Formats: sequence, C-alpha cells, structure tokens
Amino acid sequence: MQDITNQNIVSLIFSGHETFPLRQTWLKKIVDTASDEGVIEKKIFSDSEYLAKLGVGKNMLSAMKYWALACGIIIDYSTSQFRLSDLATSIFSDDGFDPYMENPATIWLLHWLFAGKRHKSTTTYILFNKLNTNKFTKEDLESYLKNLIELKGKKIANKTLENDIDTIIRSYSVNTRKKIDNYEDFTDPIFKELNLIYTTDDKEYIFNRGSKKSLSDSLFIYTILDFWNNSLVQSNTLSLDRITYEECSPGRIYKLDENSVINKLQYIDILTNNKIMWSDIAGVKQIFRRDTNLELVMKQLLEKIYE
Repeated sequence: MQDITNQNIVSLIFSGHETFPLRQTWLKKIVDTASDEGVIEKKIFSDSEYLAKLGVGKNMLSAMKYWALACGIIIDYSTSQFRLSDLATSIFSDDGFDPYMENPATIWLLHWLFAGKRHKSTTTYILFNKLNTNKFTKEDLESYLKNLIELKGKKIANKTLENDIDTIIRSYSVNTRKKIDNYEDFTDPIFKELNLIYTTDDKEYIFNRGSKKSLSDSLFIYTILDFWNNSLVQSNTLSLDRITYEECSPGRIYKLDENSVINKLQYIDILTNNKIMWSDIAGVKQIFRRDTNLELVMKQLLEKIYE
C-alpha cells in the first residue's frame, strides 16, 4: 500500500472510546456539566453519583469524555480540570447555535475536528488522510497501521487495534450485524449521517467521493480558513491543490473531488465580505486573503453557517 516512511503523526492512539461510536446527545451532556466559567472537574468521569445521574455505565462515561476531547469540545485546563473550548460554548450551550445537533453543519464540523486534527485517533487520521484508494477492507487498514506501529518502534495489542478499527468503521458505516442491547446501541452513530463510507457486503468499504449536498459553502470555507490558519506553510495565498489534496485539508477530510471544491469556492468573496477571494488566472487556481485576521473571518462565517 502507501509509503509510510514519512508519517506526520505525533503519537499513536488506538483506545479511549471503549468501542462506543459518538452518539448525538453525548456532547451536549458533557457541556451541561460545566460550571458558569466553562470548567469541568475531571473527577466526575469516575464519580458514581454522576454515573447514576446520567444513567450510563463507567465505560460509556469514559467514551463520552474521549469523544469530547477528540472533537475539541473540552481541552485540558489543569491536572484536575477540563474547560470548554470556545467553539463548544458557541454551539452547545443552551443559547448556542445548535445545542442538540439538529443542523447537519454541526456533524460536518465535528467530523472535521475529529478526522483533521489528529487529536485522539491515529486510525481515523490514516483512514482519511493516507489511504489513497476508493476501496479498502479492515485488513488493509490493519496492515497499514501495523506497519506504522512497527516503524515507530511501538507495541500495540492486536485486540486493541482490531477494536479500534471496528469502532472507527462503525462510526461512519453502521455494522448491521452488531447485537443491539439498548437504545444507545440502536441509535446510529452521528458520523454515519454524512455518508462518507458505505459498504455492500460488510467486508469491503468504499469512500463516497464527490459533491456533498449537506455540506454548506459557509462551513466548507470556515474549515479552509481553519486549515490555512494552522498550516505550517504560511502565505497570503492557498492553492486549489493544497485545499483538495494535502493531508488534513478539507478536500481530504470531506472526500471532495476537485470540481466539488471549485464549486464551493465560487462565492467565497461574497461569504467573506471580500476578505478572501478566488483567483483563476493563467491556470493558477488559488484563493488569496485581503485580511490577515483569519480567526475574525472564521467567527463571522460561523454565524453565517447557523443563520
């Protein structure tokens, strides 16, 4: 498969979700535990009283913490506390943009944060950024990851790796053979709604590349600016190739083809009040910025997403 000699991965993480995919109500429940200052005590994730309050088991509560961290909803604040990210407050607070995840934009944004930031899942990072193929099997993914683990000089138990692969695949493509034990298991994982991966026989998986109708232009541009703002290569221009093909780019994470990306960039000047412009001169396709404060433009775009 692909060359793995130049992996831009800080650490190898294959656990924490307790084999539970992300569910629709979990992030809101986590946000609701925060104080008025946006602080969450870490001890609540092992507190029997809190387990009873939420009506979940210890493993599920641990999974809720994992997904909140993996999606950038909470961040480490001190040895004993987490705090809510600004984005979490903007979206999931009671008066936020979409506290109950009724807008598809929220799920697309969470996917971007989970798959494009390499916070907590090496498997997801490899899946969306390194597999340069439309079709794959779990065995393909496992082989790739084992080669990577060996290259890094680490040891990961086979069962841990298998459970992680299965959980990530189920997060995007529901395994209909899984035994349903309770309502939480019956509820589809939220990322499945994005239709990014599908299967015909539960053995071979296929990326759904191309246009995504539920992915709004405003959100797509928001994530381009997030990608640009965090890029190691800083300049006032960003090429179509980088937007579409570079690791952790919106094109990679959303599985868009080049034409789909171009279509979503046609109105970037209008959506950003002419602070970001699209250019196609002499065959050089790129965007350029007139405003260097991308975070301010992103804040304005976030409001547009939920208008």
